[in-house]
Order: sequence, then C-alpha cells, then structure tokens
Amino acid sequence: MESHLGFIDEWGVVLSPVYFSFLLLTLAAILKNVGCRKEEVVGFCFVFFYYYFLFLLNSLFRIAPIYPDTLLFSTIIEDNYFPEGQSTGVKLFTWFTSPLRFIALYQIEIFVVVQMFLMVLATSLLWKAWCISQKYNNCDKDYFVCYILLLCTFPAFMLFVTIPLRDFLALLGVSFFVLGYIYVREGVKKGVLFVLLGTLICCVVRPAMAILPVVSLVLFFRRTMAKILFLLIGFAFAPFVFIVSTGYTFSPQFFSYVRNSRNERYAESEMVYGIVDWESYWDIFMDLPELLLQFLIAPIPVVREINYLAMKAHFLDAVFCIFVYVLAFIFYKRSKDFCLLFLLLASLFAIWEFYIGGAVRHRMPLVAILLPAASYSVCRIKRKLYGCMTRPEHSTT
Repeated sequence: MESHLGFIDEWGVVLSPVYFSFLLLTLAAILKNVGCRKEEVVGFCFVFFYYYFLFLLNSLFRIAPIYPDTLLFSTIIEDNYFPEGQSTGVKLFTWFTSPLRFIALYQIEIFVVVQMFLMVLATSLLWKAWCISQKYNNCDKDYFVCYILLLCTFPAFMLFVTIPLRDFLALLGVSFFVLGYIYVREGVKKGVLFVLLGTLICCVVRPAMAILPVVSLVLFFRRTMAKILFLLIGFAFAPFVFIVSTGYTFSPQFFSYVRNSRNERYAESEMVYGIVDWESYWDIFMDLPELLLQFLIAPIPVVREINYLAMKAHFLDAVFCIFVYVLAFIFYKRSKDFCLLFLLLASLFAIWEFYIGGAVRHRMPLVAILLPAASYSVCRIKRKLYGCMTRPEHSTT
C-alpha cells in the first residue's frame, strides 16, 4: 500500500459529502457570528468547496504526488494506531487528534474534510488579523478577492491540505498565534490566550516550537530598549522551556547531532542539506542565512545541487512563494508585523530543517502568514497601474 489512497472505501466516500455539508454550514455560521461581511463568508465557503473538489479529484485520478508520510498518518487515522517508535511530534499529533478521528469515524475521507475545514478556518483568522492590524482599512472587496485567489492558487495548499498530514495543525496554530500577537499589539487582553493556544497547537506538530512565545517577546514591544531587554530575557529562558517541553538537550552540539544523524539516515535520497559542524551558537548564526534561504526557496538548490526541475510541483510552489515574498515586503510599513513574525518563525524552522523536500511542506503555514499582505500589494499595484492608464493627458496650447 503506497499511500492514503489504499485506505479509501465506500463508506467514507458516501459519508464525506454529508460531513462536508454540515461543516460548510458550520463554517458559515462561525464566520457570521464573528462579524465577517457577506462576501467574506461566501469567499471562505468557496475555498472550502474548492479544496473538497480537489480532494475528490485527487482520490479518483491521483493528480497530486504520492508522499510516504501519508501511509503513516492514514494508519493512525483508520486503525487508531499509536506510533510507539515515532517522534514526539507524531505521538503528540496522535493524542491531540483523538477527538477528531473519533468524530471522523476513523475514515480517511471524513478526516481530510475536517482538516480542510480547519485549514479554511485558519486562513480566516489570518485575514481577521490583517484587518485588525490595518484598522479595517485596506480590507475591502478587491483586497479580499485577491486573498481568496491566492488561497486557491497556493501550490502547497493543493499538495498537502487534501491528503492526511499533520501540517494543517501547524497552520491552525500559526494562525492563532498571529491573531493573538496582533490582539496584544492592539491592547486586547484576550490576545495572550490566543498566543498560548497557538503555541500549544504548534507544539503538537513540532514540540521545539514551545520556545516561540519566549523568543518572540521582542516583537511585542515598540521601544528599542524594551526590545533589547526582552530579547535577552527570551534567549535566557529559551533553553529551559525547550528542555522541559521536548526532553532534549539545548546546545549547538545537540542540534548538530540531530541534523547530521538525519542526514546520514536519508543520504541516499540526495535531498538532505549535508553535514554541519556546530560547536557554538555563533556557528549556527553563521550558517543561518544559507539555511534560511534554502528553506524559503526549496527545492531550488542553495546548499547542494539537485535536479529541482524534476520536482515540478515543488518548483512551482517555490516560484509562487518567491512571488509572495516580494509582494509582502514591497509595502513593508504596512506589513511589518506579519513580515517580522514570518522571518522569526522561518528562522526557527530553518535551524531544524534538513530535507529539501520537507522544507516545501513545512514552510506552508509560514507563507500563509504573508498572503494577506501579498493581496494588499497586488491591489495597490493594480490600482496604481490602472490610475496611470486612465489619467487624462494634459495638452499644452
């Protein structure tokens, strides 16, 4: 059995439209209750329907590539299997999703519908965070339509949201964290709860992300001295939080050992980054720019040569991501909070990432942070170009 497709059966096929219909109505009700405009409710419901349609196409015609990890997660979902020999992150995913798997009747088709529902909910949280950060300016219909188009054309969403993987939880956690961060910046007290909830969900996917609220303290303050003070405090407490949450050692030597052992394990794939030699935090700092760049544009080679053009879907995602990076940073003053959060998270992920193919999947929830800012830039550029084309020429007489 090569992937999740071997688990698909007639009961799941029959019941998934019933669950989809119920969750579609639930999504619309949630969006209305939190104050979304009519076009926003319709837009997010359309995204849900769109990805459900892609899921059906992929199940019937195997459009998306086959990923080995789907076999593990399909076994967890269908057989209620507890993966004793797997990583802490996979075990936490198994515990955390127990209610979801029960609700989905341990059926792959239903579980994927549930995870797509949570994905769309997460993207609505990111849009809400953007609107709050902009004081509800730059959030009109044109900007929102552009955001929906980006959601529907994001290759990583098409590849990974319609199959059983744990990355939808990373997206949900990141979305809660971003919304909480914006709430805190705006003086809303419940923002701290959103930050903690987002961190908890992120830790289910990657336990090392427990240090996220500690090292991100620097972003919550506007004054330079406060930033420096809490940056030092954050890095002082980060090792303790990391050790307690993961049980691992917090040291450059340990990080080097983890990366190198995985590199040796998957060396035959020719997709690993290569060996590192980290004896100090300065060594990590010196390697970070190269690791970060590889993480952001994988599979385009940075740390080693690979035939990236053979990975057509992943290469298309890299092109899309580069497009989003440029757009998000063009109007940096507008998107500063989102860009800083993106760079912080991407740097933390890049230190751990060792597999070029895995980077494409793991950066998906981080790139989603920039999609509202990218939609803003597209509309701004379009309006400027339209204004230049329609501006009347002044004749001199």
